[in-house]
Amino acid sequence: GNVLDLGVPSDATVSTAKIVDGAVTSAKLASGTGGKVLQVVSTSKVDVWTATTGTTATDVTGFNATITPASASNKVLVMVNFTHSTSGTNATGTALLLRGTTPISKGTTAGNRSQGFAWSGQYGGNWNGINVSTCYLDSPSTTSATTYKIQIVSEQASVVGATSRDTNDAYHGRYASNITLMEIGA
Repeated sequence: GNVLDLGVPSDATVSTAKIVDGAVTSAKLASGTGGKVLQVVSTSKVDVWTATTGTTATDVTGFNATITPASASNKVLVMVNFTHSTSGTNATGTALLLRGTTPISKGTTAGNRSQGFAWSGQYGGNWNGINVSTCYLDSPSTTSATTYKIQIVSEQASVVGATSRDTNDAYHGRYASNITLMEIGA
């Protein structure tokens, strides 16, 4: 019936296996530990993708990245960069950023207009490549694998990763497309 007093453990004797999962909360951590980059996922698409004409958003094939947040309260910083070019004269296109099937980083609803993060188009030319980029801090509120991707709505046929003219000369190149995801601690 005697109580055994274990006392205070010696320095550097408590392993992570001895700490109960979830026992260390953000309130127990030193000030300033939030906002740190916890992981980085990045993907590059180096081939050319051709979009079809129409009012329906189409996935840019092979241009996505997946991250699994460690905590539902963490955020994901999404950085995207690619070259988009519409074909023909007086043609436009809209780029959409999606988390799964949900558009994010988008404009307001207004009639039949697409809700995207960027517009690309040309008037009077038919091969201009436009650099499209965004940086968006998302709150996915999950610890499940989460995929971010790009879709294009294009008035006329268009391409990602080249100019629509795509002439075999030094003036027309091929361009890498990149998505980088950074998990930011809450």
